[in-house]
Amino acid sequence: ACLAINMIPGPDVIYIVSNTMKGKLSAGLKAALGLGIGYFFHTLAACLGLSAIILSSALAFSVVKWLGAAYLVYLGVQSLLSMWRGESKIVENKNVDNN
Repeated sequence: ACLAINMIPGPDVIYIVSNTMKGKLSAGLKAALGLGIGYFFHTLAACLGLSAIILSSALAFSVVKWLGAAYLVYLGVQSLLSMWRGESKIVENKNVDNN
C-alpha cells in the first residue's frame, strides 16, 4: 500500500513537469533539486524532534503559524507590486500551435 501511494504523482511532480515543459530540462532539474532540499530539511527537523516541540508548545505553534502567515502576506504583496510595476513575466509557449 505504501508503494502504491508513493507512486501516485502529487503536486510536487506536477510542479517539476510543468517547469520542465515551460523551460528547459535545467528548469525541471532546479525544481526537483529545490524540492529535494526542502524534503531533506523537513526530515532533519523531524529527526531532531522539532515537530514534537512545536506540537507540545502552544506558543511555539503560534509563532510558527504567524510566521507562515506573515510570509504568505509578504509573497502576496511582492506579487502585487511586481504586477503593478509591470515586472511580471508572461511565458508564451512556442511549442503549441495557435489553432
